[in-house]
Amino acid sequence: MTRTTHGQMAPQLRQRILQKKTEKQDCYERYIMEEADRNQYLAVKQACDAEIEAAEKKIAELSKEMAMQTEVDDEQLKELENISLFAREPALTKEMVEAMIKEVRIYRDDRYEIKWKFKNVFDEVACP
Repeated sequence: MTRTTHGQMAPQLRQRILQKKTEKQDCYERYIMEEADRNQYLAVKQACDAEIEAAEKKIAELSKEMAMQTEVDDEQLKELENISLFAREPALTKEMVEAMIKEVRIYRDDRYEIKWKFKNVFDEVACP
């Protein structure tokens, strides 16, 4: 689910909670006014409480997911900022190495492997 979807669902869920609270209150008032019996009120109350609880749980889940996504977005933004700082550098500097490279492995057969501090988007691209 995207952040936009999360952002759209939370207000809808909050609106649903308000509707269910109002429905429960209205049913209670009908019960007090003897327009509904106790069993009718308890059935409506139980159904409303269950929906309210489910909606509140979903809001908590969405909030947690959004917080996690924000952390990921912040990390990616920081990585991009670090990379963009060095975009115009004509040669590799010590600061660039410290900011972008986690580890370099050099093998006997003249191979080398660079482990970056950031996620390499090209690793995920499938070439035909």
